[in-house]
Amino acid sequence: MDGYLQHAVDPDRLGRDFLVVLDAVASRELGDLAHSYARQVMVRWGTEAAAGGTAARASVRRWTPQLRKLLASPGDRFESLGQAYNGDWSALLEHWRLATVTTGTLAHLRKEFPPPDRTSSSPGRVRYAETAIDRLIGHLEPDEAALHTKKEALRRFIEHRGNEKAAQEEHELRQEADAEVMDFTTLLDNAVFKPSQIALGDDARRLALMQMLPNLCTAAGELVAASVSHRPQNIRIAIEGWHTRLPTDPAASIDGKALADELETELLERTEAEAAAVDRNLPRRVGGTAGGLSTLVLAPFLLGGFFLALVLLVGAFAGVWGLLDVTRVPAERGRIREAGVVRRRSAQRRLQDVLSRRIEFFAEWNEHVARLPELCAWDPTGK
Repeated sequence: MDGYLQHAVDPDRLGRDFLVVLDAVASRELGDLAHSYARQVMVRWGTEAAAGGTAARASVRRWTPQLRKLLASPGDRFESLGQAYNGDWSALLEHWRLATVTTGTLAHLRKEFPPPDRTSSSPGRVRYAETAIDRLIGHLEPDEAALHTKKEALRRFIEHRGNEKAAQEEHELRQEADAEVMDFTTLLDNAVFKPSQIALGDDARRLALMQMLPNLCTAAGELVAASVSHRPQNIRIAIEGWHTRLPTDPAASIDGKALADELETELLERTEAEAAAVDRNLPRRVGGTAGGLSTLVLAPFLLGGFFLALVLLVGAFAGVWGLLDVTRVPAERGRIREAGVVRRRSAQRRLQDVLSRRIEFFAEWNEHVARLPELCAWDPTGK
C-alpha cells in the first residue's frame, strides 16, 4: 500500500483502482493500520501547500458553491414583512438565507450519512478486500511499468498480425477504460454532495466526509459571518405612507399599542384633510348657481323663440349643477371618511402582522446562526 499510495497514485488523476482500494480501506477490511495510513495520505493531499496543486482547489472556498445550494428559502411566510420593509428586501432576505447554511448542511449530512448500523450481520456486507489486494499486488514500480507497457504494445501488435493501426486503436480503447476518474477534490465533492456520480460505498464516502468536514465547517462559518455582518440594527417599515423603525433583535421590547395609536392618528388626520379639501370648489357653487339664475331671469327679456328655449335649458342645467355642489360636499366627505375607516383597519391588521413576522423572521435568523457549533461538532461516525 505504501508503494501504491506514494508512487502509483496521483491525487490529480485518481483511477478506478483507487476507488476499490479506498472502499476496502474505509471498511477496515485491510485492518486498522491500513485505514489510519490511508487517512493520513488523504489529509496530506488535502493540506498540500503547493501552488496550483490539490490544496489550492480543496480550499475552503471550494465548497462554498455546494453549501449555497443547501440554503433554505422561507417561501412567502414573510411576504407581509417584505411588503412593508422600506429598503432592499431581496438583499435582506438573501442575508437571512446565508444563515440557513447551518441547518441546510446538517440536514443534508444527516440524510446522506445516517449513523452506521452496527447491528447488521457481517455476511451481508460488501467485500472489497480481495479486489483491492489484487490491485495493490498488481502495482508495478516505474521501471517495471514502462517495461510492462512495451510488452503489452508488442503483444497487441502480434495479435493484430502487424496491423499497427488496429493495435493503436485497441491501445487507445484500453487507455480510455483505464483513464483517470477524477482529481482528489472532485472525489470528495462527489462523495459528499453527488453520490450517484461515484461508485463508492458508504464507509468510503464517510471517510471522504471526515477529510473535508473541517473545511465545510469553516466555509459555513464564513457564510454565517457574512450573514451577521449585513444584519442591520433596525429596519424601517412603511404602511400607507406611515413610517417607523423596528429593532431586529426579536427580544427587544416594542410598544405595539403606541405604534398602533400613532398609525391611527396619522391616517385619521390624513383622512380629515382629504375630506376638508372637498369644500374648496367655490367657482362651481357660486358661478354655476349665479350664472344659471341670471340666465333664467334675463333671457326672457333679451331672447325669443328657439334661442330662448336653448338658453333657458342651459341656464337651468348651470343652476342645478351649482346647487348640487352643496349636497355633493357632505356626500363626498362621507365617502372619504368611510374609505378612511377601511384603510385604517387594514393598516392596523398589517401592522400587527408585521410586528409578529418581525419576531419570527429575526428569531429564526438567530436560531440558524446558533447552529454553527452544532455543525462543527457533528460526528459522521455517529459517536
